[in-house]
Amino acid sequence: MLFLDIQLPEKNSLWLIDTLKKITSVPLPHIIFTTAFNDSEYLLKAVKLSAVDYLLKPVALDELAAAIQKVKEKMNQPSKSKETDKTFSFKTLNSILLARENDIVYCEADGNYCQFLLSNNKKEMVFERLGDVAEKICDGTKIVRAGRRYLVNLDYITKINTKKQQCYFRSHSSQTEICLHISEGGMEDILAALE
Repeated sequence: MLFLDIQLPEKNSLWLIDTLKKITSVPLPHIIFTTAFNDSEYLLKAVKLSAVDYLLKPVALDELAAAIQKVKEKMNQPSKSKETDKTFSFKTLNSILLARENDIVYCEADGNYCQFLLSNNKKEMVFERLGDVAEKICDGTKIVRAGRRYLVNLDYITKINTKKQQCYFRSHSSQTEICLHISEGGMEDILAALE
């Protein structure tokens, strides 16, 4: 169990947890955030980072006890069979690309081929049509078809601008956001999947 104040010197604890999740595959402990700030933005980020609780200071003893009880309950729950990270194979020019579901940021149609952006920021050309790739990898919950041109991994979306038909992505290994211009139908597909 980890108790963290939102405010830390220079950075905040939300940044710390987000960074730890990006650089390690080791499961983090159960987290309870505390703060004097009643800020909905902080709360949403804490929820996204899977915080067990978010307590406002001064923390009442009964609230603290309830938060600790939540952690105990989570620890005592039988481990749910986590869906394994699926691995897919794709034809490339001289070999086969093996890519895990979590490694795929997005896939873009390029004629009878597809170009993948992977989480390590590398692009890979695949000699398969987008429709064939979609049949392999689109499950409707994590990777979805976005119009006729893209397949996108919802986990990598950082921002959506519906007015300009733009979708922003950031891979774990990059601090740079990538912007794709998505068709109106593709934007509707993404928004429906995010609901």
